[in-house]
Amino acid sequence: MKKTFKMTPVSMAVAAAFVGVTAISAPVLAEKLANPIVLAAANPCAAKNPCAAKNPCAAKNPCAAGGITVESITRPEGVKAYEGDKNELLAYGAKLWEDKSISSNGLSCATCHTGYNTLSASFALPYPHKISMVKAQIGVDLMVDAEQIVQFCMMSPMAAEPFAWDSKELAALTTFVTEFQKGYKPK
Repeated sequence: MKKTFKMTPVSMAVAAAFVGVTAISAPVLAEKLANPIVLAAANPCAAKNPCAAKNPCAAKNPCAAGGITVESITRPEGVKAYEGDKNELLAYGAKLWEDKSISSNGLSCATCHTGYNTLSASFALPYPHKISMVKAQIGVDLMVDAEQIVQFCMMSPMAAEPFAWDSKELAALTTFVTEFQKGYKPK
């Protein structure tokens, strides 16, 4: 008996990441995944897709790392940001955006945000701005800058250690996020 299942654009991106590509069509995915249940086993969030909601991270995210505090996403006093050529940082940031190895769970930034998926209307606001996902996880309605949201996303949903505050990686991904934001148009 042939199994059928409906997938959202985000679940397609997660499935594509699972089979090791950046994009995939439904027929190719079905071919690669003879048993769609395999996806749920590999991805703890696939059983109840947190990305299916308009803003999956506004509610308690089942993929969250937990233990995130205001202090953990705030640059320590006296620690300077990495400075480098903006174009070089932008190119490196674009590479990191797609890099699943920076997470502990096989996700990349692009897994959830290709095509501006899962972003709320507040993403169009200039930084710093309030982000419901941060409030839901930390419990504080905090004004967050681009660097802070990069650090937050590293810890949740990517379940990884945040970048060093003076690292080229943090500077590069922050540079990319601010450029990526310029193309966003709320739906």
